[in-house]
Amino acid sequence: MGLRIHLTEDDLKRVTLAQGPAPLWETVMSLRAPLRPGRGDPPSDRQRWANGRARHATRLLRSLVPPVGYLPDLLTPPETGLQLEAGIDAVLSTPRRRVREELGLLLADARNHPPSPLTRALAEGGARALAELGDVLRAYHGAVIAPLDRHVRAAFEQAVAPSVGRLLTGGLEALLGNLHERIHWRDPVLELDRPGQDDDVHLDGRGVHLLPSYFCPEVPTVYADTTLPCTIVFAMGHGTAWRPPDPGTRPDRDSLAPLLGATRALVLRSIAAEHRGGTTDLAGRLGISPATVSHHVAALRSAGLVRTERTGVGVSHLPTPLGRRLTLA
Repeated sequence: MGLRIHLTEDDLKRVTLAQGPAPLWETVMSLRAPLRPGRGDPPSDRQRWANGRARHATRLLRSLVPPVGYLPDLLTPPETGLQLEAGIDAVLSTPRRRVREELGLLLADARNHPPSPLTRALAEGGARALAELGDVLRAYHGAVIAPLDRHVRAAFEQAVAPSVGRLLTGGLEALLGNLHERIHWRDPVLELDRPGQDDDVHLDGRGVHLLPSYFCPEVPTVYADTTLPCTIVFAMGHGTAWRPPDPGTRPDRDSLAPLLGATRALVLRSIAAEHRGGTTDLAGRLGISPATVSHHVAALRSAGLVRTERTGVGVSHLPTPLGRRLTLA
């Protein structure tokens, strides 16, 4: 039982490994497996933490992301990439017919998962509902995912380094054969242990994108629509999960916060982590207004910690060598 993905020689030439965490995938996976509980650590702690930071957004998104069963592909479009705003733009560009079809499938699978007004509005194909979905994704990511950015990125780098090493020393077979305990390489088939599924997919040269995820549950995730680009999302397998602060204690302190202020330190770390991004991108990732981002970027630029480059009609903020060193301290 499971999903068997058949790879041709052309597919093997098009195997790619993600260069960093994908913000929309992490957002959606965190709702399916709330904040990745550690061994002996009740999931309810993480649910309460997320609800306390973004109750309205969490409630609406949970109506679109049931704990098990069908997951609408439109929430994590193939164009998602490593930038939150690019992913949300792709969500908002989903054809209305596809929105109606996918939400219809979700509603049909919602026996024990009551729909929200947003779910119903999306199922009707309303443009306003799609815009609201973008706002909700932004709000949830800014409140729940962005504060964990350093934890997620550190775990990603720790998880990917061995895979890169295996690829360099043992080739593609060594990489595919050691991705995850529920992913098995039996040339030319990549088998995913997925309870309740018994299917074969032939890629016919489309290739495979491998995406380790901090919040993905133990069962690997793929698009429900097998005609979409093949993306395999699987748990990073990091040893220690992030834990929310105990009640009555202060959250983890950013070592830069006393020097720069909490928000300014967060802006600098986000610029250093993302490498490139404009003011609107930063605002979306951090859940703060573009005006606030502009104010802090200007101060960081004056201090020689970031620089701004014009790229076509927009701008990108990048860390200076000093700014990057500070974030690594």
